[in-house]
Amino acid sequence: DLLKPNNHELTEAMGQQDLAGAALQLIGLGARRVLVSTGADGMMAFDAAEPDRYWHARLPEPLNGNPTGAGDAAVSAAAVELANGVIDTEQILRAATAWSAAAVLMPGAGEISPRYSELADQLIVSYKELP
Repeated sequence: DLLKPNNHELTEAMGQQDLAGAALQLIGLGARRVLVSTGADGMMAFDAAEPDRYWHARLPEPLNGNPTGAGDAAVSAAAVELANGVIDTEQILRAATAWSAAAVLMPGAGEISPRYSELADQLIVSYKELP
């Protein structure tokens, strides 16, 4: 249903530097959705149902903190959304990005800040066409 590599893992695994192309390769191999974390630049979401578009979510300003565990928090958020029957890729992306950002605010891995709802409200989300 969903794969969530970071940008470095994705480009290395797929052997190309173009994130969109690499994510679409994963979709071509059977992934339904691919979330790609890109550090302070936010997260991208690709959906097999719409292979010519993608979502991008980011905060207005990068957060200072500890990124250890941010990817795991994103996966946890996506898993919770899927377990709750959510199938909307944008909604999954919003939750994953907010939880990931909330994890950066914590001093150690394994926790997310209670500010995740506030962070979700601050997200700038765009829907982009692929060239």
